[in-house]
Amino acid sequence: MTTLFCGGGFDGFLTAVFEAYRRGIETDCAIRRAGGGAVMTLGPSEEIPPDPVRAGRVERKLKALGMVRTLSLAWLSGEELEDEMLACVVRGIREGRAPWADRSSRPVGRVTAAADRVRLEAHRYVEFLRFRRVFGDPPVYLSDIEPLYDILPLIAGHFTRRFPSQLFLIREQGFGRTLVWDGREAVISDDPALFRLSAEDRGDAAGMWRAYFESVAIPWRKNKKLQAHFVPLRFRGRLTEFGAE
Repeated sequence: MTTLFCGGGFDGFLTAVFEAYRRGIETDCAIRRAGGGAVMTLGPSEEIPPDPVRAGRVERKLKALGMVRTLSLAWLSGEELEDEMLACVVRGIREGRAPWADRSSRPVGRVTAAADRVRLEAHRYVEFLRFRRVFGDPPVYLSDIEPLYDILPLIAGHFTRRFPSQLFLIREQGFGRTLVWDGREAVISDDPALFRLSAEDRGDAAGMWRAYFESVAIPWRKNKKLQAHFVPLRFRGRLTEFGAE
């Protein structure tokens, strides 16, 4: 069995899929992420550099089958699902349709479950992300998040549309990446200097938000168990309404 090591994110995976089909080994190869640590291979191996043209051809084919979204979400999970993703691609192309309805299949079940977890994490941060003002003229706003998965590509569009004229940064702790919005273009950067920026609040927005939160609360209807269900504890350390500065 041939092992193809792919780099360059999801485009790298799609390039490796293209290469597997080009060589006619799509059912007799393994795909692994380059730089993912030591991997023992029993057969020949090769590193496949990302190629946007080849990746684009595979993406168009999978998009026509309704498969791109779920596969890209599963990739963002960071889990070692490359073989399962390839198996889903092979099945989808053979059947001429997305296989996602058949969750009894182990590859399908693992890929769709991972995609669901990433989708839920992104949805939660659309709700729970809070900005604080930092130094600057014009002002720049900052938010630190600690997601389980690499969700910046998923939430970028929401916040740039929601705050088109507000300059902001969203720092993804643990992944070392920052979404930078300058009012015109959104860029995801891995520059470590962005993590040295102070996050001290320079306005009264936090106090106003806490006052609003307290004013709409109904003390005698407080249900901590239900609240923990809708606002899990791991998010509260950075939520203004729960006392975070």
